[in-house]
Amino acid sequence: MKHTIRSIIVFWSILCIAILLPVCRVSADIGPKPSMELHIENPPEGVYYVDLLVEANTPPNPDDYENRRWDPVMFDALIGYYEDGYRARLRGDFGVNFDIEQSNDNHINDFTYMLPDSFKVIIVTEQGECIASENSLDPMRYNCVATFNCADLTLTESKDAIRERVFEVIRSILLEFLITCSLTLLLEGIVLLLFRLKLKKQDWKVFALTNLATQILLYIILWLNPNWWIKAEVVILVIETVVFQIWMHPANCAKRIRLGIAAVLANLISAITGFLPYVVRFFYRF
Repeated sequence: MKHTIRSIIVFWSILCIAILLPVCRVSADIGPKPSMELHIENPPEGVYYVDLLVEANTPPNPDDYENRRWDPVMFDALIGYYEDGYRARLRGDFGVNFDIEQSNDNHINDFTYMLPDSFKVIIVTEQGECIASENSLDPMRYNCVATFNCADLTLTESKDAIRERVFEVIRSILLEFLITCSLTLLLEGIVLLLFRLKLKKQDWKVFALTNLATQILLYIILWLNPNWWIKAEVVILVIETVVFQIWMHPANCAKRIRLGIAAVLANLISAITGFLPYVVRFFYRF
């Protein structure tokens, strides 16, 4: 019996680690940074500046920036741009004076540090004309490839990024399912052991398969409507209690009662444990 439980725990742990490792990223400053390779289509003639536009409540203050080597007409046009709540980021946040991206023969610019979560793109011509994308972009990839078409003012991301995003979402859901299902099996299994029910190997199979099925049911219900969480937990509680009573074959009335209490308690503990991270996250915001 102990060997069976140990095998289940090891199996699920290995699966979780195997899926978790590819999606892990280093969050410290020495780790990889979000970046964007920006391709310019139908660019203006001559030299032009390229920068990102970010949402801001106020226009930029020219006194925050020094112009020691940039073309004054182009620089002033970039600093003075403020439309629909968007202003030039100037390769930095909080008024940091970073270099401006300039045009090149390939019409490709790399933004490799402090990439915003959402942004537009602006180009300033030699005559001081500002060409800005009409739409904003929320990169789907950590290192994305985007294209700004100066003719129709569209900013688009590579289709490969969309496919990668779908894969990441599926992988994230599978990872979350494996973790929650493993914790449910572990917590509820411990509760059953504490009640000393002396379950047989067949009983543990019923326990594992029932929890697997109810976890899938829970995910389906929450996918349909996240507000049905409490209702879903009640339904799962009833299902597991009934299944345990029927398929685990309690030997006598006393064991039947203990099994019912254990099933209810195990589900309550599992539900509360699953809800705690959301409570902590809510209070952490304040």
